[in-house]
Amino acid sequence: MRVLLAGPFETEALRSTLSLRLGDAPPGSVQTPIVPLAASLRQKGLRLELVTLDPSIDKIQKFDEDGVLVTYVPMRGAPRHRARVRSLDFFAKEIAGLSLIMRESSADIIHAHWTYEYAEAAVRTPRPHLVTMHDSGWHVLWFFRNFYRLIRLMMMLRVMPRAQRMTAVSPYIASLARFHGHFRNVAVIPNGVHLPGKVPIPRGWPAENPVLVAVGDQGRLKNIQAALEAFKEIRCSMQGAELHLFGPQLDSERLGRLPGVIGHGAVSHDRLMQFLSERASLLIHPSLEETFGVIIAEAKARGIPCVAGERSGGVPFTCGVDGGCELVDVRSPGAISRATIEILMDRKRYEKMSRAARLDAESRFDIVKATDQYIALYHRILTDYR
Repeated sequence: MRVLLAGPFETEALRSTLSLRLGDAPPGSVQTPIVPLAASLRQKGLRLELVTLDPSIDKIQKFDEDGVLVTYVPMRGAPRHRARVRSLDFFAKEIAGLSLIMRESSADIIHAHWTYEYAEAAVRTPRPHLVTMHDSGWHVLWFFRNFYRLIRLMMMLRVMPRAQRMTAVSPYIASLARFHGHFRNVAVIPNGVHLPGKVPIPRGWPAENPVLVAVGDQGRLKNIQAALEAFKEIRCSMQGAELHLFGPQLDSERLGRLPGVIGHGAVSHDRLMQFLSERASLLIHPSLEETFGVIIAEAKARGIPCVAGERSGGVPFTCGVDGGCELVDVRSPGAISRATIEILMDRKRYEKMSRAARLDAESRFDIVKATDQYIALYHRILTDYR
């Protein structure tokens, strides 16, 4: 079977995860669950094509290496164009480019991720397709109340009723499909993550100098400010504690000099995973809403306990029952700090949560299990298509 995966991904992640050279390929965009899925599909013996948009190129670029065809389609994006340029015509040029590649593809099935330009291109082709729903256009517009997000919602409302088959990354997001015009069954297949084998479980108890991690940006949705406020209280109880922030605009130059706070900014996915594996003691995830929360699953895979939002969309699903996480009201820095301190001050509890986190990740989010579910669904779609 030959599968075309369409969606955003980071070229460097492709290089490291699939062991591809990709020569002078453009950078791509951001790391997403597409790359781990691609690597796992390849290990299962499926032939792969990957298609993404890139704002740094003017014409389509293709790289065919070791049986994997990677195609980059131009996107009108920064630094040369503002987002409104591509939104005013509903991503017409980007969708046309994606559709051209999909029509020319020899893939048996197209698997489009996110319900916007990639999915629109997929539903316009005559090939069998699967669309994975990663977010809710209504909720995104609520948090980012601007014209661009309105256009994105309209694109989603255009795609959803026409998608042949759909999956969602959590029960939470699957329950919202009908509010976007898709009334057929939506299968839930969680985002799969790689389970590193060399991480000691349970993790060593950070008695005096815990290393806390938060991943996000400076926007209202990610709510990083609550983590910063909570850390002030944590630092009063644990003077050797550090808070490491990862994400756009979360670098030390922008944040200023805050005691114990180290801003790394936007880093590669590999670098973030290395930091989690080697140094992190606990993940603080203060986001107000997530459809899944991949960073939570990645932290759990490394035996890292997590403090996260009890009403943050799909976060409770990813955290699980007795899954190594403490769910709190993340709008309250006090609630975040209390939960964090209680976990870090109790060695038995910390080690128990570390074990539980890893076991839950193995049970529900192993990329191999997610891949098997997708392959089974691909076969059902192709059987129905014939």
